[in-house]
Amino acid sequence: MNRKILFVIVAIISLTIFANAPSFGEGPPEGKPPRFILMDGGETFLDLETRLIWEVNPTGVMNWESAVDHCVYLDTGGHSDWRLPDIEELLSLVDYSQSGPAVPPDFPGNIDNYWPYWAVTTLASNSGLAWYVYFPNGDSRFEYKDRNRFAWCVRGSKK
Repeated sequence: MNRKILFVIVAIISLTIFANAPSFGEGPPEGKPPRFILMDGGETFLDLETRLIWEVNPTGVMNWESAVDHCVYLDTGGHSDWRLPDIEELLSLVDYSQSGPAVPPDFPGNIDNYWPYWAVTTLASNSGLAWYVYFPNGDSRFEYKDRNRFAWCVRGSKK
């Protein structure tokens, strides 16, 4: 077979594969600028609305205290100043017009759609309880700190 023909066939197959490959988030809705930017070799993303930087891959399930410690000692994307987000920061990722998960269409994080995510925020009336967000529908609730939830670390400040 002629090399040029073989090259064209390989090029067409490659373009077809890459054109149909799943993307990292669907991209922003038409006419809207992107809200998120991947950074640090794809290990983190910047939320342009809040200026917070999130890890792309949240850590598995653990109790609240372990989640706080995990974020404090995390070294991802070449950064070591991570922390567990407060409830407002975690809720800033929720898009109630979406479901399963309730995040913006161009959201680049890897969400486990069946587990809630801890916030550092403790319930004011009971220090044994902390807030969490359940991303399938965006609900926020509180739970005993000894229960297991995902830890999703953040860096930066809203201020």
